[in-house]
Amino acid sequence: VIMNQEILRNLSYGMYAIGVKGETKPSACIVNTVVQITNYPSIIAVSMSHNNYSHDCIVKNGIFTVSVLSED
Repeated sequence: VIMNQEILRNLSYGMYAIGVKGETKPSACIVNTVVQITNYPSIIAVSMSHNNYSHDCIVKNGIFTVSVLSED
């Protein structure tokens, strides 16, 4: 998967929606920690509870999305 490098430049402290593919439908959770680990290859870290359904979906499918929530 190719990540848009411009997006990584805009990461800051805030609230993020982590989208996942659930068993029967899409699901999401809210987290407050997403950080860039390396530029190349593009690696980010997301902090969430291992007891979270979204965490289980990420482990199973290996795919997730990050949406930056605005202050508005």
